[in-house]
This record gives sequence, C-alpha cells and structure tokens, in this order.
Amino acid sequence: MYGVAACLAALLGVPDIFQDATVEGTILREAANASFVDSETGYVMPPGVDGFASPVHQALVTLLAQIVVQGLRFMKKEKV
Repeated sequence: MYGVAACLAALLGVPDIFQDATVEGTILREAANASFVDSETGYVMPPGVDGFASPVHQALVTLLAQIVVQGLRFMKKEKV
C-alpha cells in the first residue's frame, strides 16, 4: 500500500497527501493498542506490521516520501 499511496501523491503532484513517519508511527501504535493481529506472525505485536517493528515502516515511509519529493522536483525542472 505504501507504493500505491506514494504513486498517487506523485501523480497528483501533492506530496503532502502521503503519510509521514510520525503519522505512520501513530497508526501502528494505535493498531497495536487495539490488539490488531500481525498478518505475518499471527500475534498481537508491539507497534509494527508484517513482522517488522514500527521504525522499519517509518523509515520506509520517509524514503518513499523523499522519492516523491525528488521526483516532483525533477519533473518541475524538466518542464522548464
């Protein structure tokens, strides 16, 4: 889903619609607090998903957000 959301942000030219690391951390923390079950392990785990802790997902979101921003910056330069 992260890739789809990043692509939508890039295609719409609005990088701010893609969640940042803080929002991602909040989503994962609240899911853990609500006892959501991890699809990979089958257990209620500390904040995280797919067997990976929250910081891994937050780093991925940060990386994708920067790819979107840099891509839009590049596209803007190419149009000039």
